[in-house]
Amino acid sequence: MLPNPILRPFFRELTEMNRAWPVPNWSWDPRFGCIISALSTEAAAGALSVLTPLVPEQWTSATLGRAPSDARSLADRYGGLRPGQQLLVRRGDAGLLAFSLCWPWG
Repeated sequence: MLPNPILRPFFRELTEMNRAWPVPNWSWDPRFGCIISALSTEAAAGALSVLTPLVPEQWTSATLGRAPSDARSLADRYGGLRPGQQLLVRRGDAGLLAFSLCWPWG
């Protein structure tokens, strides 16, 4: 059981997302200190269809300039956004910010 009730809905949604995720492999990326899932280009569309309802803010290199400052800071922290890349953000209770970086490799 999670000690903070604010986190319960977030982790429940993550569990549901994981069940619908198109590939089972997740790994730790030490460069960025985060969990990653490497997807084929075929699986990427399925992944975005799973993510979109959970992380409704979507930013690209063309739209990032209009993003809130915390989203721009996230993009900067991970090297910015190049054409074809996306930053997806979800704002939760008590300042919780969940995000996903989508970097297609082709």
